Amino acid sequence: MKKKSFVSFNAIFLLFLLGNAFVESYDEWSFKHTDFKSAELWMKKNWSYDKYGYKYFLSIIRSGKAVEVMFPSETFKEKKGLCFGSSAFAKHSLNKINPNHKAEIILLYAPKTEAGGHFVVGFYLNNNLWVMDYPIHFDKLTRGT
Repeated sequence: MKKKSFVSFNAIFLLFLLGNAFVESYDEWSFKHTDFKSAELWMKKNWSYDKYGYKYFLSIIRSGKAVEVMFPSETFKEKKGLCFGSSAFAKHSLNKINPNHKAEIILLYAPKTEAGGHFVVGFYLNNNLWVMDYPIHFDKLTRGT
């Protein structure tokens, strides 16, 4: 009996190690893509809003301290964040995938709201301005000019 348990434990441990060996890094992911739809699809399938992070964010704002934003590789690994983190990830990813996107972070200023505004990323595609927005539960790519 003990021998069988030992074998099962080793098999599970080996699968855990192998599973982690095949995890794709942010650099590997961004290198193999060529258009904005890759970033859109990743955000749609993987990214989620961090509601607990939002409460922490508000406490940082109230204290007057600077807000830290994760590097794109951290966002890729964590798969969650707030609007400014998702915008930073999208901007970096879009520009890495195709520098012609000329992606930039846009602040939608809203001084009377608790957070003071909302961040999105704007980028160019065929000379049209597109806006990518993944705030709370929205999962659409909104096109605007």
